[in-house]
Amino acid sequence: RPFKWRSASAPAPALRAAMLAEPLAGGSGPCERWTGTAFFILGASTTISWDSVYMSVAYFEQFLGKSVLSVLSLCFSLPLFLAMLICLSLKRQLSMQTMALLTKLCALYMLGLCALIPTIVYLDLQMPAPALCALVGVNGVCAGVMQSMVASMTGVFSQFSLESGTSGAALKGTGGAILVPMVVQIALIPLALSGAPTSNLSVLIVFPVSCCILLGSYAVLEVLSRSAIWRMAASDLRGAMTCMDACNNPADNTIGKAPEFARKRLVLVHWCALGQVISVTVTAFMLALTPHIVPCSGEDLSFWHRYLATLLIALHTVANFTGRSAIGGDETASGAPSARRLAVFVLGRLVFIPGVVVYLRGGSRRMCPKDPFNLGIACTYVLMSFSGGVVTMLLSKKAQSLCDHSHAVPCPIVSQITWLSIQLGGLAGVAVSYVKVA
Repeated sequence: RPFKWRSASAPAPALRAAMLAEPLAGGSGPCERWTGTAFFILGASTTISWDSVYMSVAYFEQFLGKSVLSVLSLCFSLPLFLAMLICLSLKRQLSMQTMALLTKLCALYMLGLCALIPTIVYLDLQMPAPALCALVGVNGVCAGVMQSMVASMTGVFSQFSLESGTSGAALKGTGGAILVPMVVQIALIPLALSGAPTSNLSVLIVFPVSCCILLGSYAVLEVLSRSAIWRMAASDLRGAMTCMDACNNPADNTIGKAPEFARKRLVLVHWCALGQVISVTVTAFMLALTPHIVPCSGEDLSFWHRYLATLLIALHTVANFTGRSAIGGDETASGAPSARRLAVFVLGRLVFIPGVVVYLRGGSRRMCPKDPFNLGIACTYVLMSFSGGVVTMLLSKKAQSLCDHSHAVPCPIVSQITWLSIQLGGLAGVAVSYVKVA
């Protein structure tokens, strides 16, 4: 159902058009038409530091052994989920300036982390495992705060921007950030095949590149804060001009500010949230087990033993991002899939768990006795990750459609529920992986 704009003084569309057309005090014009790209960059910056750690599994394995992904993922996922839950549960609505400030502070810590790790590698210093876990834990807190701020800003910007789909763009950005360290790892494969150690070299390349993306988030926030649309969202006009639908949904609400309304939304989309938790649990569980996967017989077993986990994560990155990108954002809620089809997609993904467990327990040589390039397990991870990306976006789209919204004009409360569900699923998947790892 379309939003109804209300204003105490003049028709909202006229006010909106007038303010967007008004030049800025500094002389620059409005720049709201590329907000989808801006929020893609902001979404990517929330996870790029963690993605760099994740893709450097070959380096960090020497400190934490085969359980490296389970340990580091738990150190990251638990603080992230708790920080995000606390931020979105605040009863006081944060101003646009406060949200931007918190985002910049979190990005500053991530910049420091991305500068510290390659410095330690370059100086050939040893990083104690507890210190590494502590750094990753604080990074999880910053990522949770930053993601909650971005999720809140998408709800505000989607009501004013001429370009729709801010929520979907941020969601794709979080999944696409890992493409950057993945490209570096893939580029180093020929060097690794020649026998040269590349784990340290990849760290020296991946983390500085991640610093550039984090600096890009600063640039994006600076440009957005100087635009007319930012002033419109932050001005007193925001209080006089309320965006409402049939359920009386204020555009800038958070879960904490509207707990009763959030409860009603959760009841409405609870099965979509549960589907997100189940689907992401499968993905996180299988990724946590990648260091434990034994390669099939091949000509260069030393290479596969060292880099198979990295390659599987790289394949997951491409497939998952492709799956998310394959689902476009509709301008209306009419394009959402049926509940039965979504249930089949979600429950069908559960078959990957017993499959990888059987593979780990010695089934690799029986299932693919002649697979020197490990194509069997690689194709399994590609299918799992692609289906996971598709299901994530379909469930998000369905949740928005249930309350007469869409990715183009999302309900901010439902967007926050979706983000929390994804983080809870990631945490559950890591916890389940300890059953096998222990």
